Amino acid sequence: AMPSRKIKEPCPKCSHKNVIHSKFCNECGSQIPVSAQPQVSHDPDQAHDLRQSEHKDIAHPITAQAREYIQKKVLDAYQAEKGKL
Repeated sequence: AMPSRKIKEPCPKCSHKNVIHSKFCNECGSQIPVSAQPQVSHDPDQAHDLRQSEHKDIAHPITAQAREYIQKKVLDAYQAEKGKL
């Protein structure tokens, strides 16, 4: 699993950054217009692409080798911390 974060868009009223697909602003509570939200597709392939686009990788450039290296380091650190408990 690659490090990633959710993509955020600003509220049209207060400019607070909300996670995409939010219906209401987490800061001011105003409704986020439907036109500002990505369109939902009933096509399984497009729906998968939409879900993938909700997150973005935060480590670049990503190659298969780099992805495996980072994943191994993260899991090794996790196991080391888990062993301390």
